[in-house]
Amino acid sequence: MHPRKILAAGVLALFGCADPIGPFAGGALSGQNMAAPAVWEGVPDAVQLEVRPADPYSVNVWAVGVGPALYVAGDPEGKNWISYIRADGNVRVRMDDAVYSLAAVEVDDADERRRVVDAYIAKYEEDPADGLSFVADGGIFRLQPR
Repeated sequence: MHPRKILAAGVLALFGCADPIGPFAGGALSGQNMAAPAVWEGVPDAVQLEVRPADPYSVNVWAVGVGPALYVAGDPEGKNWISYIRADGNVRVRMDDAVYSLAAVEVDDADERRRVVDAYIAKYEEDPADGLSFVADGGIFRLQPR
């Protein structure tokens, strides 16, 4: 087989799937639909977030659980998912094989934002000045049961 055909087949196989891969966005997430837990414990370092239900768009993002709420955050500059989540707050999150249907609400309250920033610092062991400014200065979204 010609090397270009092999390369083309590899690219199609890589991007033809619906799951986000590394920094590349995907489509609709697959998995077992589950009810949101009462408390978000053991949230993996990265989760898969699906936004824009009419034309699913999914990405890998950092997330933290703070009691009954799951939070994601991002810098609106260059992040398509933030504009999509602001337009339609119906999202889905996948952790392992479990998929949760949730509603995203942007966090404006200063105390809640501080708790989320503190949770990110504790989980990822970084200071906002050293790389977590996207949390402290960006859009923070509380993901809660629909």
